Amino acid sequence: MPTAALDDSATRGVTHPTLQQLLHDHWEDTLKRSPTWATQLGDHRFDDQLGDPSTQAITDRFDALRAFRTRADTLAPASLSSEDALTRAVFIATLDGELALEGCRFELWSVSPSRNAVAEHANTIADHPVDSPDDLPAIEARIAQMPAAIEAEVARLEEGRALDLTPGAEAVRRTLAFIDRTLAAPPEESPFFAPARALPDGHDARAEAFSEHVRSVLFPALQSYRTYLEDTLLPAARPPEHATLAGLPTLGGCYQSLIQRHTTLTMSPEDIHAMGLAHIEKVHAEFLELAPRVFGDTPVATDLQALFQHLRTAPELRFDTPEAIVETAESSLRAAEAAVPAVFHTLPETPCDVAPIPANIAPFTYVAWYERPAVGKGGIYRVNTHAPETRLRHEALALAFHESVPGHHLQIALAQELPEVPAFRRHAALTAYLEGWALYSERLADELGLYPSDLDRLGMLSFDAWRSARLVVDTGLHHYGWTREEAEAWMQANTPLAENNITNEVDRYIGWPGQALGYKLGQVELLRLRAQAETDLGEAFQLADFHSVVLESGPVPLPVLADRVTAWVAQGGGPPRGQ
Repeated sequence: MPTAALDDSATRGVTHPTLQQLLHDHWEDTLKRSPTWATQLGDHRFDDQLGDPSTQAITDRFDALRAFRTRADTLAPASLSSEDALTRAVFIATLDGELALEGCRFELWSVSPSRNAVAEHANTIADHPVDSPDDLPAIEARIAQMPAAIEAEVARLEEGRALDLTPGAEAVRRTLAFIDRTLAAPPEESPFFAPARALPDGHDARAEAFSEHVRSVLFPALQSYRTYLEDTLLPAARPPEHATLAGLPTLGGCYQSLIQRHTTLTMSPEDIHAMGLAHIEKVHAEFLELAPRVFGDTPVATDLQALFQHLRTAPELRFDTPEAIVETAESSLRAAEAAVPAVFHTLPETPCDVAPIPANIAPFTYVAWYERPAVGKGGIYRVNTHAPETRLRHEALALAFHESVPGHHLQIALAQELPEVPAFRRHAALTAYLEGWALYSERLADELGLYPSDLDRLGMLSFDAWRSARLVVDTGLHHYGWTREEAEAWMQANTPLAENNITNEVDRYIGWPGQALGYKLGQVELLRLRAQAETDLGEAFQLADFHSVVLESGPVPLPVLADRVTAWVAQGGGPPRGQ
């Protein structure tokens, strides 16, 4: 096929014709199999499609990934330009990360407050762009396909139950609580009616027709799904002592595959666990060094457990209203935006806004997250305002810098704006790179003077302890067979995180094995590369140049990033690509 006929978005910046064709074919296959994501990317060819929900479609997708991997293997790196060789390396890492999921059989047993049919279909409906009544037929067509997709999910869970592959009982109970809260949400808040609310004024009849479509077509299927979870799956679910991957011995090397997927490194669970313990010890020492500057000569300043308890429970360190949480998030983001030009050559044009996490999700989820820019909207820093009296003021700044600027928003929005990078690289979800950068940004913010007090720096240390603890707890749960209670107790003893945060986090680690490892491992590698570059380049080192080398490629595996930084240092540093 001539180059001109290929999708420019999929092949942008690629010069080798065979690689161009491969990336074009892969991107087309990806969008056809994930039509809801295609909609978010602005490709509206599949707006009325939900995707094939069958088990066979899952098998076919893994077969297709293997075929793309084989085609990539036939391309010798020596035959490619340096940029095309980089694209090939990232492409292979992306495929390998996806293929790592195959042996885990998540589709047969994984259920959690964030991974269930109600959450999935609520997000699909709420995220569908609606500017006029003409946009409703497409999402109504998708809704009509949802009952069959729910039946297919139940069939897979039944297949898993027959194979003795089931979720943990606590995960199912928390999922039921999430479903009940979501289905009970009033129409003015429910994600299921978001398209109706998005219509311009004067279309009340069309809005009501859409809402009735949701109630009559989708809600009965969602209620049946809820009944299945409570009456059939919950009695078969695994008890707390067997709720992790360690309790699913038939899945064999699943956890090791997930380590490779989320870290892009070859490390054993034992080495990661030991590394986490070492970093926890380091950050504990930092706490005891900094605490006297905040609390003077008191037991809180000299006893680690007393310090953690005070940070966790002191009323004056907590928020009092949801509005105060949002205001702090907003002011932190804007302060960071004003400071970052000092250490970056290029900043994203896409804006970032602050918004609360939806009320139906908030009690069951994380303290915050970042929503990537999509067509027609910028990035969104979502902050959890549920039970504000449990949200800790001194952690709020580090949280904002991680999720927005200079963390996720700066990196992800910039990657999406890269002019000469193919689409899969602009949107690559390589955990260690993305989350490593965001964690690196929390301490970078301190270098930029963005923490106004030592109390805020204790919040920064709290978050670093949190990510170090993840190395211990994730491996403890899935490799060493810790129970939920053991994991929560360990985090209580070794971090000052709030109790509700710890509970939700441990639930997350159980339901999303390996993902939590990418944060600290990515940060450690970024700090190592930066320190080595500073040593080797001496006065020629400029932090903005280093950041350009890290960011201008978009997400890459950590070994590839190390090669890029090493090559840049060998060339004497300086602004890359003529900046």
